[in-house]
Amino acid sequence: INAHDTKNRNDIVEIEITDNGTGIAQGLEDLIFEPFYTTRTDGTGLGLAISKACVDLIGGSFFVKSEIGKGSEFSFEIPVGKVSETEIAV
Repeated sequence: INAHDTKNRNDIVEIEITDNGTGIAQGLEDLIFEPFYTTRTDGTGLGLAISKACVDLIGGSFFVKSEIGKGSEFSFEIPVGKVSETEIAV
């Protein structure tokens, strides 16, 4: 995990998570954020859906880059200090 200020801005933090897995097939990038969508036999399909919903809730942005056979990079930008704990309580 790599966390750093984005473009010398103090109000946004970018977090990148990369893997060296099988990658995501072209055309499935939007589906991976749908609740219960999974290509795994042992997955629930909730991890990315919940992650993106949390990032969206606090006004952030979620990005995906992937290449078959090389892995995926998930990154998101979140605002710093603009959301209180009570605003994101479920």
